[in-house]
Amino acid sequence: MEFNELDAGSYTVDVEATLSGALSGVGSAEVAVTEGETASCTVLMNRVYTAAQAAERIAERISDDNGENWNIIVAGPIDDDGLLKIAKNLNDVLTEGCISLDLGRTTGLSSIGAAKFQNCTALSAIVLPEGIGSIKESAFDGCTSLASVTIPDTVNEIGQFAFRNCSVLKSIEIPDSVTTIASGAFRECTALTSIEIPRGVITIGSDSFNGCTALESIEIPDSVTTIERAAFHGCSSLTDVYIPDSVTEIGNQTFTNCSNLKSIVLSAGITSIAEQVFRNCTSLTSIEIPDGVSEIKSNAFNSCKVLESITIPASLTSIGLSAFQLCNKLKGGTVKYKGSSSDWRGITINRNNPPFESGSGTKIICSDDTITL
Repeated sequence: MEFNELDAGSYTVDVEATLSGALSGVGSAEVAVTEGETASCTVLMNRVYTAAQAAERIAERISDDNGENWNIIVAGPIDDDGLLKIAKNLNDVLTEGCISLDLGRTTGLSSIGAAKFQNCTALSAIVLPEGIGSIKESAFDGCTSLASVTIPDTVNEIGQFAFRNCSVLKSIEIPDSVTTIASGAFRECTALTSIEIPRGVITIGSDSFNGCTALESIEIPDSVTTIERAAFHGCSSLTDVYIPDSVTEIGNQTFTNCSNLKSIVLSAGITSIAEQVFRNCTSLTSIEIPDGVSEIKSNAFNSCKVLESITIPASLTSIGLSAFQLCNKLKGGTVKYKGSSSDWRGITINRNNPPFESGSGTKIICSDDTITL
């Protein structure tokens, strides 16, 4: 291939080959063009398979343990049965992380079916085709070698446990078309370091990112209204979180065992602090409870051992059982309360809350006075 009428510079060349009218090969190359000279390049073509040919090609890898990595590119029509055959043969391959599957040029699929690639440990990367609307439950559950996923912007749903225990998946771009991230979708993705929730998502499902121990940052858009139970439970690398005011519900245990969480800004839209929501957040030093919150439920801050600063709104009516148990630095410290001293005395404080028990020495700085417990 030669180039003699291009401006000087560097170019990427993409090439497709057809045989009998069907796509048979694809390739790309980088070429540097120098002014006044004719440039040329050689493109190494990758064979493209039909769905049936891909299944046969993958079958050749069964019991083969030579360590070779294969890139399987599939084009043309494919149906659920054809995808099942590919997935079945992938499941039989013994070598882990050796096959990259590109379905981006296929047509005919409306979804990636339930458990379709479950426990395919040979799958190292996958490109999903345009046109699919959903990734169903457990579609890639247990794909422990899956390091790269390309999701098209036609997908609107990531189903329950869809990527659970994809333990080497470090990053994934979720398109803005996605409106549902179901429960456990990315649970135990222990290499995942960051995630940006798409702007169309309304609910972050329960356990969605539970056990994502490498997750350092999350971006939650103002389309989200609900974060369900244990969504970020055990995300021990999270250091700070901002929850937009659109969120009206944060479920039980949402941030339990987030041991490096130092700072969190809570939504002004919530009316209660859920059970165990910050339990064992052992690096959390301060928290401001938003105006409008009426109750702090049981064990909400249990074992937040370095929590030393808290602001409580005048709207609060109750502190649940053991909500502040083992909050050692808060006991004998100071608490800012936005209501009056009379209002404070009207709050119901349940058992096992040492910072708020008589004789604790904690100072409650009210709007009109300071109470020493």
